[in-house]
Amino acid sequence: TISHDQLSIIQQKESVIEDLNKKYQQISQELDENNKKHSEEIVQNERMITDQQKLIQNLQRELMRLQKRLSKVETEGVVQPSIMFTRLDAERNENVLKQAVDKGKLSETTMS
Repeated sequence: TISHDQLSIIQQKESVIEDLNKKYQQISQELDENNKKHSEEIVQNERMITDQQKLIQNLQRELMRLQKRLSKVETEGVVQPSIMFTRLDAERNENVLKQAVDKGKLSETTMS
């Protein structure tokens, strides 16, 4: 039969194993939560990068258009009135501000 001391040692080992298992489960859960959080942040950052790339492309096209117009003005010596800030610019800027508020980068009071 198992002596009292051996039984006590076995119970202590089982208690240590159970405690380690609980800690392992807790750490695993924290790791999973952190991985999920970071994955969501990566997706959000990728969306922001895509949005910024689109904005850069639009600005490059606008710059090319303005450069062509400027060279035409220089060659013809004719100045035509231009609207530099269009309704689309205003809408784009409003959307960028709303996104910043939604992402917590800008307070709503600043936007108002």
